[in-house]
Amino acid sequence: MIFDPWDFTSGKLWLMFVLFLFFWPPLFFVEIVFVVRRWEEQRAQ
Repeated sequence: MIFDPWDFTSGKLWLMFVLFLFFWPPLFFVEIVFVVRRWEEQRAQ
């Protein structure tokens, strides 16, 4: 079986994705929170 990187049903891809998020710097999550809050403020207007 050939591993397809774009096959989201593959457990290997999800494992790599989880490890990627786990080892990513916390600033990445801070940036997401900042963007989400800013988007909510614009939507509230």
